Amino acid sequence: MAALAVAAVTLSACGQQTVVATGPIEQPSPPPTAGDQVVDDVVLRLGFDCFENSAISIDGVVFGPIDPLPEEWIWLVEVRGRATIGGELATFVADDGTTLRLSSGATNSACTYWEFDENPPDTDTGRLDCDHPAVDLLASHHPDTGQGPEALAAAEVPGTVTVEQENPLTWWAVDADGNVLAGVYLGDAEGADYQIFRCRS
Repeated sequence: MAALAVAAVTLSACGQQTVVATGPIEQPSPPPTAGDQVVDDVVLRLGFDCFENSAISIDGVVFGPIDPLPEEWIWLVEVRGRATIGGELATFVADDGTTLRLSSGATNSACTYWEFDENPPDTDTGRLDCDHPAVDLLASHHPDTGQGPEALAAAEVPGTVTVEQENPLTWWAVDADGNVLAGVYLGDAEGADYQIFRCRS
């Protein structure tokens, strides 16, 4: 039953207070809930400034993350997946298999940013079998004069018999036994040079 609201207090001629009630007080409505359900093709929008500003919205109810976001999602704007709703909690399973817990109630108020090394070591030598990290590769620069990667590798990498393309800007110089002798890379900026990477002997 709604309580009565006190709208005004007046003084009578006898000096007594008179309370005038004008109507019921509106009771606050409970917060909206999405109900228990499983929702396909849910979009988790990633917070630009903080992990904690990431959210999914189900039936107008916003769920924020309880778990930290994986580093693999750096630079992403949104991630799609499936959400299982149970009361204030939601479990989001991304299309890449990552599982996150979210809540429509109170969540962590901290602001967490991506963390990574300023100069992480480069350990990927591609098809070059150097037995040590890519930071130890020998690199040489060669102007792009229109000669193409095949002619460049033949002139600069002794033993090259063929050049195999990996992508539009990467080629591998290969010898007669199928061993990769060097990587040939062309920058994507206008006027960029070729670079040839080889293992140290």
